[in-house]
Amino acid sequence: MSLKKEIERLTPEDGISFLELLAHNLTIAVRIVSSRREPYGELTEEQVRNSMYWINEALHNVVQLTRDLRIGRQNWEANDIHRWLELWLGYKHAGQDIDTAIKRTLNELSRNGI
Repeated sequence: MSLKKEIERLTPEDGISFLELLAHNLTIAVRIVSSRREPYGELTEEQVRNSMYWINEALHNVVQLTRDLRIGRQNWEANDIHRWLELWLGYKHAGQDIDTAIKRTLNELSRNGI
């Protein structure tokens, strides 16, 4: 199923759960990236710093979106969330790590019947 279809099937409450779990998985992504630093991993210090920066930018947006939805400042709109996801996936230095976090989040939701 496409990412857009996955997001469209979420109810507003499930969407908030998705974003909350995504925030958690993005923090894990930061840890994974930092563990891939030379000399034990394949990434240079600069590559790690760039990846961590852009994952953090996505995390910042996720937390703000979640808050806005939770307090009613914004309504769940699957198309809006999908546009955000596509933006984060396009980050040159972190898109692959963000993709992994999104997939992990969707898998965890599906295991929980969402």
